[in-house]
Amino acid sequence: MRARSIATLVTAVALSAAFALTLAGPGIAGDDLSLEERARIQGYIALLEADSGSDRAQAEAEIAKLGERARGLLEASRTASKGEQRRRIDSLLARMDETRRTASSEQWPGLRGGPQRSGVVGGTIPAKQPELAWKVDIPDQQPLQGALLATADAVVTLSADGTVRCLGAEAGARRWIAVLDAKITASAVLSGGRVIVPTEAGVSALSADDGHEVWKVTSEYGCRAAPAVVGNRVYLALRNHGVQGVDLRTGETFVERKFAPQGALLADTDLLVTGGEDGDLRSIDPESGKDRWKVDLGGAPVMGPTLAAPGVILVMSKDRTMQALRASDGARIWLVRSGTLSPSESISAAAGRIFTTDTAGFLRAFDAATGRELWNRCEGFIEMGAPAATAEAVCYGSRGRLGCRSAATGDFLWRIDVDRRECSSPVVAAGRVFVLDAGQLRCLK
Repeated sequence: MRARSIATLVTAVALSAAFALTLAGPGIAGDDLSLEERARIQGYIALLEADSGSDRAQAEAEIAKLGERARGLLEASRTASKGEQRRRIDSLLARMDETRRTASSEQWPGLRGGPQRSGVVGGTIPAKQPELAWKVDIPDQQPLQGALLATADAVVTLSADGTVRCLGAEAGARRWIAVLDAKITASAVLSGGRVIVPTEAGVSALSADDGHEVWKVTSEYGCRAAPAVVGNRVYLALRNHGVQGVDLRTGETFVERKFAPQGALLADTDLLVTGGEDGDLRSIDPESGKDRWKVDLGGAPVMGPTLAAPGVILVMSKDRTMQALRASDGARIWLVRSGTLSPSESISAAAGRIFTTDTAGFLRAFDAATGRELWNRCEGFIEMGAPAATAEAVCYGSRGRLGCRSAATGDFLWRIDVDRRECSSPVVAAGRVFVLDAGQLRCLK
């Protein structure tokens, strides 16, 4: 009886909301929803002010079930609300943020999967040699570092010519193809139903559902580094312009810091770190855009900073110096110099260990707290992609091999020899290993 009562109440409120939405026309919050769905969400939001505590509780439960579908309308309603209703809306938005943070297998929030650049967003790397689950030809694929994003549900490939493809993770079935009007310049990110792609003209946000362009940020000098997502915010490193924070759903700017950034952004909760073309590394306040600290690296960074461990930032500069800094104040913790460190994105971290591939053909593991080398193994290939790592295993690619070793000891676990033209960087999502090279996407399981 109670369910019928609340349904009747929501229907009545929704009808009123639908009429208001019809008058409002297009361009309002939640414009990717149908009129009926928007009206129903508005009905539940209106019930957050109901006199009955059970009505309010059920409305909150229904909004929570809708999750990100309700976010835009919730945020729009928050502006006009006050007192207890605003508190309830804030609570619901906080729950959505937490769900988004914990559902890591459903998003690819930064370069190589996130702050640790581990290349892994869900599940484990197989301890025994995996079998080929499926393969799909990717025509006209032009080599691009970080050209593969994966979640438990979908795989996205990028080609430098501006082509973005989305396939189902289960069987590789094609979902959509989008062709941008500018060349793609760096790895994309995927979160909250958006694929955020850097191009030579700026940044384009595509719908993860069908690939249509939702919003665009234009920049005279383009964007040549992977963005980063935290909650409902996207941080962009715009070349020769600065770092810009925009809303994930709308692309509206909320913070800006002008300077010449270098390399992909590191963003995690309240942390936002980027390198500069003048050879510095700086921590930026995500709210104000002001510098929290800035340190001279002695040379411009050659890749994006990595969260090597909680509170420990790892960065590599052009003089092939790898150093760890304290996240709170930028103080140096340790420094390692090597003539063979790779000048490309070739670092990943997991469970307090750092893994690197280098120009001498070595796969190496370091202690994130001290910089001490834990083990090294020569793979015999001078060109190797970035490794994917978990607490148990590290997987790596080269021109002729996809291999896997124990993360703790470096002991051999398995390898697959293939005829490969480019060195690939494997990624892992929901326990599946994806490899993109030589015009073909493979899924191993």
